[in-house]
Amino acid sequence: MVELTRRSSLPPEIAGWDLGAGESQVLAHALVSDNEAVLDDFEARQCARALGVPVTGTLGVILRAKKSGLIPAARPLLEELLRRGLYLSKDLVEQSLREVGE
Repeated sequence: MVELTRRSSLPPEIAGWDLGAGESQVLAHALVSDNEAVLDDFEARQCARALGVPVTGTLGVILRAKKSGLIPAARPLLEELLRRGLYLSKDLVEQSLREVGE
């Protein structure tokens, strides 16, 4: 019953995508606050693009943190996330790390 209540409070243009609760809430917040959404899920990213919501993923957040000096290195974080099941292609990871000097 709680799930139905949450879904019914979502904008219909998001609820119609039948995404997970977390992705739906991130998108709803980004849509009403005019902020970027942080999403890794493919369908959620497609929904964001369809709604004109700017989107970045975990990789983008880590690269920004490295570029802004918030973390000393991106590679250890990415390697740990990959070990824990985040999927990113090896080529994308290596290209991204080169962009931040690693």
